[in-house]
Amino acid sequence: MSMNDSRSDVATTDPCRIHAYYYKDLTQISGIQYAFVVCYVFVLSVSLFGNFFVIWSVWKHKHMRTGTNIYIVNLAVADFLVALFVMPLKLLEYTAPCSWRVFSRDSLCSFVYFTLPVFVFASVLTLVAISVDRFYAVVYPLKRKTASGGKRRQVFIILAAWFVAILLSLPYLYCRSYAFNIQSEYGAISRQICTDRFDDIDEFLYGKFEIAPGKFRKGFFLFLFVAVYLLPSVIIMYTCIRMAMELVKPQDFPPQGLNNRMAKNHADNKRRVARIVIFVSIAFIISWTPFYLVSFVSQIQGADSFLRRANFLFTMITTHFIGFINSGINPLIYVIMSKKFRRSFFVFFGCLPFVRRLLQQWNFDRTSIRSSDGGHHQTALFLGHRDKPMAAPKGEPLIHYKCATYDLDKAMPGSIQWL
Repeated sequence: MSMNDSRSDVATTDPCRIHAYYYKDLTQISGIQYAFVVCYVFVLSVSLFGNFFVIWSVWKHKHMRTGTNIYIVNLAVADFLVALFVMPLKLLEYTAPCSWRVFSRDSLCSFVYFTLPVFVFASVLTLVAISVDRFYAVVYPLKRKTASGGKRRQVFIILAAWFVAILLSLPYLYCRSYAFNIQSEYGAISRQICTDRFDDIDEFLYGKFEIAPGKFRKGFFLFLFVAVYLLPSVIIMYTCIRMAMELVKPQDFPPQGLNNRMAKNHADNKRRVARIVIFVSIAFIISWTPFYLVSFVSQIQGADSFLRRANFLFTMITTHFIGFINSGINPLIYVIMSKKFRRSFFVFFGCLPFVRRLLQQWNFDRTSIRSSDGGHHQTALFLGHRDKPMAAPKGEPLIHYKCATYDLDKAMPGSIQWL
């Protein structure tokens, strides 16, 4: 075989050396590509750090291992995995040139196509569980007490959510890479992306059972749209609306008496948790609605899909990005709306050397306090006014860390004590 023959064979087998066809896509504009890269990297960084903080906070502090926080940790784990594995690969899929050969192996496509729905489905099922749990706690507290199964029941629900998510995502393992070159007045780009092989399944069903082509694809996406988006969204929105109606009702607690104060504190705590659940649920639905709607409409339209005419890459990278934003929003909601997460946030940051140096440069007051258990003095840094530093209440135990001690339950907000 001559050298020319070998070169021609390479050219014909190279998936990236294909004829470019006319197709308009906004990602052909280099500025838009760079903007997406910057936005993806920012959201990825916030999601990794924020969800790691949530997991760390609940793991580190025993008093935060409540039933609701168990669900929150499960959401954080799913969001952390999305940021760690799915976000960077999706960014490469829609922005990397075909010559990079990122998805030259179908196995990597199977990994990406399978893991994303697993994490998203597990999140939505967990949100259903937590919204129903908080719904009964706020609207029907007596029924929840009689039906409560403790943390074992919550762990079982979480494991069941992951099992169902994996089961529903199995068809996505059957996929392949697809290379193309497109050009228009915007520019020319080449990509190697992942696509499902549901058409092969349709052909098999047609040849074996004479089922009309396209039935599996449309049926599968219709089932997913109803099972893991529409029905969960209806349940979540119903429970959130009922909880919101309950939260706006005035709570009458006489000021006198210890039992009344305890009941008021308990009711206030339930209301705060319910607000967090409402905001997290609404954020999830808003973030992932564009992706589900685009996927559903394009699959129903089939060969006449609007994505076949223009802006397939731009639409996919945009809807995925909006959905990925949810992974970074949840930790912010927890810190803003939860005192315990907010205080844990100060401890987490305080353990970072550069933050400690920054606080020292701000010339915060240093003083000493005597702990109740050991009677020894500790150097303390109080995040208060220079003339009126805030100190932890006397007689309260402190939680010890390598770099800081902080009483998350009893200490005044903002008081951090350094060792």
